Amino acid sequence: MSFMFGFAAVLGKRLAASGILMLEAPVSGGPARAADGTLTVMASGPDAAFAKAEPVLAAIAATVHRLGSSYGAASVVKAVNQLLA
Repeated sequence: MSFMFGFAAVLGKRLAASGILMLEAPVSGGPARAADGTLTVMASGPDAAFAKAEPVLAAIAATVHRLGSSYGAASVVKAVNQLLA
């Protein structure tokens, strides 16, 4: 499920205020690439969230695009990817 970048920004800030890490990480590739672990992930969030999520991302994705620490960046890139596909 993809969601709007504004929602990701609001949610990330609210969770951070409670000490909860969030990594926004939409995926691209469909069922076939999910089945063989070759998805593409577009991710943004704090370094600590990346560090915790890295083993999972490595298991499901052939490519991880790290898009910085701003919440919402990954949703924007995912939307552009969908428009260009």
